[in-house]
Amino acid sequence: MSYKKIPLLSPLSVSLAFIFMQSSALANNTSVDLEKSKNDKSIETIHINKANDIGLSVNYFQNFNVVKQGVNIDNSKVKAKIILSEITSNKKSLLEGTLSVLGEKAELIIANPNGIECNGCKFVGSDNVMLISGKSNSNRGDSFDLTDGFVNFNNFKALDSNQIISIISNRINISKENNISNINIINGYHSANFVDNILTGEKEKTLSKEKGEGVNILDGALLKGNDLFLKGGILNIDGSLKVKKINKIINKNIDVSKNGVFSILDEENVFRKYKNLELRTELALIKYKKALEVAKTLNEIAEEALKLANEKPNEYNEKLALKTSEMTLEASENLKNIEKSFLSIDLLRITEKNVLYAAGKTIIPSEQYIESDNINIEGRFNVVNGEVNINAKNLKFNSNPEKAPSYFNNSGVLFNVHEDYDFKSSKFNIIDSDINITGNRGFMLGNEGRYASYDTIRNEIMVNKNIDILFKGRLISDNLNNINLNNLSIFGYGNVTVIGNKISMIDSKVKFNNVKKFGDKLQTSGYIDLIANDVITINNKENTRAFSLTDKGKLRIDAEKTIVNGKEVLPSDVYDSQKRNKVKPTKEE
Repeated sequence: MSYKKIPLLSPLSVSLAFIFMQSSALANNTSVDLEKSKNDKSIETIHINKANDIGLSVNYFQNFNVVKQGVNIDNSKVKAKIILSEITSNKKSLLEGTLSVLGEKAELIIANPNGIECNGCKFVGSDNVMLISGKSNSNRGDSFDLTDGFVNFNNFKALDSNQIISIISNRINISKENNISNINIINGYHSANFVDNILTGEKEKTLSKEKGEGVNILDGALLKGNDLFLKGGILNIDGSLKVKKINKIINKNIDVSKNGVFSILDEENVFRKYKNLELRTELALIKYKKALEVAKTLNEIAEEALKLANEKPNEYNEKLALKTSEMTLEASENLKNIEKSFLSIDLLRITEKNVLYAAGKTIIPSEQYIESDNINIEGRFNVVNGEVNINAKNLKFNSNPEKAPSYFNNSGVLFNVHEDYDFKSSKFNIIDSDINITGNRGFMLGNEGRYASYDTIRNEIMVNKNIDILFKGRLISDNLNNINLNNLSIFGYGNVTVIGNKISMIDSKVKFNNVKKFGDKLQTSGYIDLIANDVITINNKENTRAFSLTDKGKLRIDAEKTIVNGKEVLPSDVYDSQKRNKVKPTKEE
């Protein structure tokens, strides 16, 4: 069996070899008295049982501990591909030293229903290590019942950057400093089974932080790694979680406490330019669709006016027909200009896509994906060199404004919330990044089928002039939620896009500073797009304004109605009114 590094947006995979055969020692359900020996350095060596036809060696222990001097597992003669160690007593396993596989490398699986504690432990001679707080419930060994036992890590230091540590437990505690290169976690289930070669949690279990359940990064602790996959349960961050990439997180709850820090910090982001162009293409499509609807409506009105003028000719009807005809021509010309703009931006997108393909880079909808019913962030959330999609039922930011802000650098972060946004006092610092906030309901952003091909859309625009069907089920659908961005502060250099049914910004600030230099980069412009199906409401305290941009910055508003400090204004007047701290009303609300 071999665990392969999990592909992006795929569950943890194992090979068919893990499906144990009836002839294994596990099937006999008897304890095995293993032969042990010590070398001249007093390091104990375990001589494991013979492997079966699929290369599996099954071993039972009353006690399984690794002392600081270390323990060796001799696989030089057995040549097992998988070494399973299961504890049958009521004692937990304490791993304090290095557990080494001698001879041929093998997968290591330790299953203890009472719990496993790694206190400075290390693993050598195994690329894949699985720790399970549970016991096997099948004579084939393809299923484990999870117990109330724990898996604790403190002071773990990976010796191999390619090594994968898999943790299957409902109680996982991380304390002190830990560096786990590649982390796979299954949490929040009654059992874990191998079905069609894929390890999955079965029968969801409701977990509680108060009961010590879930994945808990304790106060003052650090969990650092290259790649994280988490399925199920709850994630509680009281300390610090720092990873280069999120393979996937799908669970019930993510809670970052006031002292907690959740950081996705990679070394480079080759997709940033493409993702920015992709976003600009999305926005151009929204503008195109709205212009198309206006042009269609005006054309229908013009046809009716012309019909009326022919049936009942008089000066009024003729002027009406002429005016509606002029408006239709103007709308048609505007549609052509928007179409031209879209195709121009899309050409840049296609060019960048080809550059990435030539470099062997595969573009997928979500480079990094987080999905949770409830996300509550009182601490900090940081992204550097990442493209992250966050999809939640409810999202709450309530960070301490006196502490350092969350920051996004050379990244694209999409927040999509189905029900409730709650920004009580949050502060974001952005540098060369896109922050996208949407209120889309009814489907998950992780579904790769959510996008119609941009090339298909391009063809529809150029040939058929009808793209209505392509918007169904897309991110830019009309099925949008209300978005409340109250007491939210965004500072720096980049782009902010908000798409929802109703958008409310009360005592919020978006400020893009004057030109600054970051390394060899100059940020001279940025834009803010507020797009609402219904109304946009902006209320700020006296002598303050919601938006502050550089001269090259742009504020673009698209809504049925725009209200600033209780007065309805034209979208074109919003930035001007904010700049002068007064409102140019067109009519009372």
